[in-house]
Amino acid sequence: MGILDFLFKRKKESENNYYTNTNFEIENDNSIQTEEAMNENLFIASNAELENLKINTMENNISLLQKITNDIDTFCSRDLEAKGFKDCVQNSDLLNKDMNRKLIIADFRRLLEKSVKDIELRVNDIEKRIKTYESAGMTESVSNFVSIMSEYNQYKDELLEILKFEEKLSNKIQYCLLSYDIGFNNGLKNNDNELK
Repeated sequence: MGILDFLFKRKKESENNYYTNTNFEIENDNSIQTEEAMNENLFIASNAELENLKINTMENNISLLQKITNDIDTFCSRDLEAKGFKDCVQNSDLLNKDMNRKLIIADFRRLLEKSVKDIELRVNDIEKRIKTYESAGMTESVSNFVSIMSEYNQYKDELLEILKFEEKLSNKIQYCLLSYDIGFNNGLKNNDNELK
């Protein structure tokens, strides 16, 4: 056997070893698993995208009002007794108590102002839809959106009425202010006990 035959034979053996190597097969198996996982991830992502591509229907419009109502109700039902107590421990000055009450009212005012802006944006969107449907002659759809728009405008007017008067604003969050006052007063009592 000549030197060329020997080299040629070694080259052929190394090629055969390469293709029968188990490492290659494992890598191939991993790539298949990765591909399956990738296809699964793509499927999940496409479902999530479909969920996010919901048309802005009347139900979605109504849910904005529900969300705003829930946010306002949640704010108004907050129990601030612990905050009042903590504020009193940090600074038992009654001027501090009044300032903190004003901050609670200011936070509520800001929430109502944001809610009014959100409603105005939605009303603008509904008005555009109404114009589109009117130009297409879809009178039944127009009447549905007109009733929804009037509901939004009515709720916006109610919020603006609360914002207009400080007394109405504080009456709306009376529970927050009362629970804050109770906490602050309990803090004052705690200070009295410490002095004895």
